[in-house]
Amino acid sequence: MNDKHRLYMRRRPDRPRLVALILIGAALAVLGWLSAFGPSVEAQKPFGIQFSDWGPGRADLAVRTFAGTGSWETGGGNNDGARLDAAFDIPTGIAFERDGSLLVADFNNHLVRKIGLDGEVSTLAGSGEAGWSDGPGKEAEFNGPAGLAVGPSGDVYVSDALNHVIRRVNPDGSVETLAGGGSEGSANGKPQELRGFSNGRGSEARFDAPAGIVVDQAGTIFVADKNNNRIRRITPAGDVTTFAGSGAIASVDGSGLGASFAFPTGLAIDGLGNLYVTEQDSASVRKVDPSGNVSTVLRMHDGPSGLSGLAVDHEGNLYVGDVWTNQIRFINRNGEHSTYAGVAGVGFSDGPGDTAQFVNPTGIVVAASGALFVADAGNHRIRVIE
Repeated sequence: MNDKHRLYMRRRPDRPRLVALILIGAALAVLGWLSAFGPSVEAQKPFGIQFSDWGPGRADLAVRTFAGTGSWETGGGNNDGARLDAAFDIPTGIAFERDGSLLVADFNNHLVRKIGLDGEVSTLAGSGEAGWSDGPGKEAEFNGPAGLAVGPSGDVYVSDALNHVIRRVNPDGSVETLAGGGSEGSANGKPQELRGFSNGRGSEARFDAPAGIVVDQAGTIFVADKNNNRIRRITPAGDVTTFAGSGAIASVDGSGLGASFAFPTGLAIDGLGNLYVTEQDSASVRKVDPSGNVSTVLRMHDGPSGLSGLAVDHEGNLYVGDVWTNQIRFINRNGEHSTYAGVAGVGFSDGPGDTAQFVNPTGIVVAASGALFVADAGNHRIRVIE
């Protein structure tokens, strides 16, 4: 199994979990991804916590399906329409537009979808065919769109994971490649991948399975470059540099290029410009301050686990998708931690937070109301917790 398709396995899973992972594993090459928005918050206190069993979620919260009709047993689909009639196929990244519409990276359908304020699901960009081509919205092609972020001017940025490029959907609906070499030519009927690592402008830069993506208030884009084990920074003009990470597969704190990550996946940003990163291989949440200093927020030490998407609210609380136990974790700014929603295991059910079930909760975003929206990738649905 190559690094691009690594799963969060450290021991032989039970049979139901193995079935679920087989059903969705190949497409979940890049997990988690969201953009978090909110007013400025005070400086975060250091966490440095370890944990064991957090138990089930909160009984006072309600989990319901916001959009989608699939499940881990029946699979996904591809159709627009009323949100509870529409179908997705492994939704991963989610982000809010400025008007409150919810955007969804529909990984296996190779589309960027939109859930409007009227409750209708439509296709914002993508033909539905796996490929790499720029152009008008529904004529453009993606290959495994994973992460989404919305810039200050309304541009939508997409981590096009299996093309290894960063795309931009402009306000007029047109799609262009902002950075990365993508795929070019073919051999044996398959695209020749130009993935790799290099900084530079536009097509001179190289990524390897870009995952989480966020945009700061100045319009600078940050990307969790998963298989390069780095956090990359991109200007609106497409100039790519490395913001943090040595490239070594390790979870080491430090400054800028002196720090290391172990397959960074999810990415969130707070109002002060601090980045939060989930790591696949170390099951850690890391923090990168605006100067590039990297510290560890939390690390799971007591067994196999995998973290994917995460969000930070305006008070500095973190919400993390745990794709090993299929639960949503909560860590407040004082370091107090608990399970927010879900019970450990594989399944689908709406209901109270202590009985609801998820399968591979990936993208997470916090609404202005405080409701938490989750891309439940394995159940092919968008869930809401409130």
